[in-house]
Amino acid sequence: MIVINAAKLNEILKIIDTITTEFIVKFDDTGMHLYTGDSANVMRCFIDVDKEWFTIYSPTQETYALSLSNIKNIVAKANKNSNVTFTSDSYGKKISINFVENDIAYQGVFTGINPSQMHVINDMGEKFYTTVNRDYSIVDINVGRLITVLSALSPFYSSNDACKDIFFSLTEDGMGIAAGDEFNGNTMNCDIPVKTVKVIADADAYPITNIILSTYITMMKAILNACGSDEDISFYSKTNLPIYFKTDIHDKMCHIKFLCACRVSN
Repeated sequence: MIVINAAKLNEILKIIDTITTEFIVKFDDTGMHLYTGDSANVMRCFIDVDKEWFTIYSPTQETYALSLSNIKNIVAKANKNSNVTFTSDSYGKKISINFVENDIAYQGVFTGINPSQMHVINDMGEKFYTTVNRDYSIVDINVGRLITVLSALSPFYSSNDACKDIFFSLTEDGMGIAAGDEFNGNTMNCDIPVKTVKVIADADAYPITNIILSTYITMMKAILNACGSDEDISFYSKTNLPIYFKTDIHDKMCHIKFLCACRVSN
């Protein structure tokens, strides 16, 4: 049996909902490990939650593949101060979600998906994920500043044109972000100074430039909105290689890692 605060759980579900409708979750002795990705195999999101984050934690040692839609609709009924209880059958095939609200007992029973059938969540990025700390340049960026910039730029990348790009540049002095249609002369640029700069790759790697499709910037922004604005994220980048960032929320007990493949410029 696992008991989770409804408000905390909803924040996690909102992150997943931005990306896809399916996810894989594993409960072990250290906590919950959730990962998901988009159907185009362009990005991955890893969420690891320490066992201390839960109100009650007695793991089943099972791995579940679940559909999000019905689960989020059940959990959304719970008050933010309520606790949601997860239980599973002895085979790990069905999960029950229970909570009580205004003396009414709610229960949802969900059948797990066979993880091998979830073709959109494969091992894309796993090898990269294990080497990122060795090969990338890192800057620590304040979450609030980054959200402010992405919001200011949104009129330049949020449109029906799904092919708009966002340009990230990284120097020893900070991060630059640009959006817009340079062919029509409609562009906007923002520069963010960094709190600290830690160079992992050769210093000659700077400046670094990457291009991300606007759709994935929207996903990135949704993940950042779950973080505290006073927090920092470690932003990893290298020209024409996937962008990667990680941050910790909920008293540093919930660890979020985001990986997104870049568009290679001609």
